[in-house]
Amino acid sequence: MIPTERVKYGVVLNDLDADLLLPCHLGGWELRWATVEEIAEFQPGINSYARSHFGQPASQELAITPQGSGYLYTCITDSTQWRYSIVQPANPSAMLGARLAEALRLSVADLRVEHWVGQRPPGSDGPQWTPGGSPGQCVQFFGEFRRFLPAKPDLSELQAVTKLRQEFDDAKYPSITRTVALFRELDSVPEHSRTKLLGYFGVLEGVLSHAPSPQDPVDSVTRQLKRNLILLDNRAPAGENLGVSEFEGAKDSSQVIAKLYSYRSAIAHGGDGTGDLQWFEDRRPVRWQGDPPRLWLHYFMRLLVKRVLVAALREPQLVHDLRAA
Repeated sequence: MIPTERVKYGVVLNDLDADLLLPCHLGGWELRWATVEEIAEFQPGINSYARSHFGQPASQELAITPQGSGYLYTCITDSTQWRYSIVQPANPSAMLGARLAEALRLSVADLRVEHWVGQRPPGSDGPQWTPGGSPGQCVQFFGEFRRFLPAKPDLSELQAVTKLRQEFDDAKYPSITRTVALFRELDSVPEHSRTKLLGYFGVLEGVLSHAPSPQDPVDSVTRQLKRNLILLDNRAPAGENLGVSEFEGAKDSSQVIAKLYSYRSAIAHGGDGTGDLQWFEDRRPVRWQGDPPRLWLHYFMRLLVKRVLVAALREPQLVHDLRAA
C-alpha cells in the first residue's frame, strides 16, 4: 500500500452525475471534480481501458441523451465538460487509500478507485508523479461493470460507510479486515464468472462461520449461515436489509439461504446449478427484473455480501461472536 503522503490522488472510475454537489469530505480525503490539468495526467490510461472494450472513450467523455427505448452517446469535445472525479488526501493523517477504496466499494454507489497517481519511491528515477494501480481491476470495471448512465450517489451514505471503515480496529478484528480486502480483490474476476460467485460465498463464510466440528453433526456451514444471516437481516437498519425475504413465494428467509448455498455447492462440485437457478428465477424479486437469470443472482449476492460487510464494520464484536458460536 502506498503511504498516504505519497498519493497525489485516485481516479474514480464511475461516471458521476454532473449535478452532484462536490467536494465531499470522506475520512480525511476529498471527493471532487478533476481539473483539466489532472485529467491530462490520467486520461490516456483510463481511456486505454475503455477503448480496449468498446472502441470509444470512457462514459465521462460522452453526452448521454434518451433516444427511443435507449440512449444516444456522443463525444464531448470540450474537455472542461468531462465528468471525471478524483479522491485526494486532504491531510497527512487521512486513512490509507486502500481502506478508502474498500469503503467506497461497500457503499450503495459501489464507487471504484483503482487508478492512482502517486509520487515515485525515494531513490528511483523517472517523473515525480506517475500513474499506477490495478490494471486488472480497471479492465474488469470497464469490461463488465461499466455504467453508461452517470450515477448520483448519496453523499451522506458515502460518508457514513467511510467513517465505519476509518474507525474500524483492524488489529482487533483481523478476520473481518481480511474478508473486506478479499471482497475488493474479487473485482479482478469477471462479473459473470462462477468463480466470482464462489468468492462471494467465501467472503460470507469467512465473516459468519467457523470450520464445522466433526463431533457435532448439526454444526454445518449452511446452518451457521442460515442462523447468522437471518439475525443480521433482522438487525439491519431500515433500507439495509439483506434481501433474503424479498423472494416471491419462498417459505421463509431460511429456505432462500439454503437454496443459495445449494446453488453454490452445485457450482463448486462441477454442476451448473440449473435447478436451483430456476427456483430463484421463478421467485425473482421485482427490483432484480431486467438482467439475465444467472447475472442478476450474482448482482443479488454482491449486494448481500456488501451489506453483511457493512454490518461487520458497524458491529464487529457481534459478528465475531456469531462466527465463533
